[in-house]
Amino acid sequence: SVVIMSSSEGPSSSSSSSSSAEAPVAEASLEYAGIEVEANKPKQTKKRTLEERETPSSAEELKEFMGPLSNFKLTSWDILVQHELLGPRFSCPRCKRSRMYFCYDCICLVGPSADSPSSLPHLVLPLDLDIILHPKEDTSKSTAVHAPLVSPNSRILVFPNVPEYDPETTLLLFPSESSIAVEEVDLAQYKKLVVIDCKWHTTGRMLRDPNISKLKAVRINSHKPTFWRYQKKSEYFLATIEAIFYFYQEVYTKINNGTYNGECDDLLYYYTYFYARIQERYKKEQRNFRRIKDYVEL
Repeated sequence: SVVIMSSSEGPSSSSSSSSSAEAPVAEASLEYAGIEVEANKPKQTKKRTLEERETPSSAEELKEFMGPLSNFKLTSWDILVQHELLGPRFSCPRCKRSRMYFCYDCICLVGPSADSPSSLPHLVLPLDLDIILHPKEDTSKSTAVHAPLVSPNSRILVFPNVPEYDPETTLLLFPSESSIAVEEVDLAQYKKLVVIDCKWHTTGRMLRDPNISKLKAVRINSHKPTFWRYQKKSEYFLATIEAIFYFYQEVYTKINNGTYNGECDDLLYYYTYFYARIQERYKKEQRNFRRIKDYVEL
């Protein structure tokens, strides 16, 4: 079974201070993904002009750094590269805070993505998706926020704001002892999937909520993560968006009688982009990834 968790290791990317906003594009990109950037360059004292900024690799060039994620069928990253070329940070239209690709607090697009939403994935999932976020989770580090940005029938709710779900039509993605495999699920019966996004030690309280505890639990097959955040629990602990992706991958495989054709790969649209940027940066600088052995192959 796979444990669904959201690690909070690594530094926050939520800072909107001038030093973050004025960082080189590549460093800002890594910070947004929650990766610590070594202070090996002097702080910038003024905002860089377009000519002074580090030119980011194109979407096509980034494919070289996808490694184990290279076989996914993804919408083009061109619009995300535009963010780095033109920004790299933009004001959120709702809260006005400085954000790079999207606002993780308001769950909305910013900058070029907001101006051209058709350039992003629009993935309608076979089961609606509700993600219940623990109130102490840092949304700047949560991969769960990626789902509603690419799927119109996904949403984020903050615990204890849990709807009264119908247990006859709603599943809970969680590897409990009583959970069943996706292949055992009668997909004609269920209309919604619920996922809890929290640290492992806080799952108990959320699972005891009466609107969650009554739901049938479903589990996915075991997978090793490609997540860049360090955790010591298990080699099979996934980032939340990875777990969500594997659930829907198994659903589509069941619908297609054993075949998966990439129908929900775009759930990993942002995740794969951040992965490629991290790999690119560390490989180009010939730097070891300190917390996870062999995460970057130099």
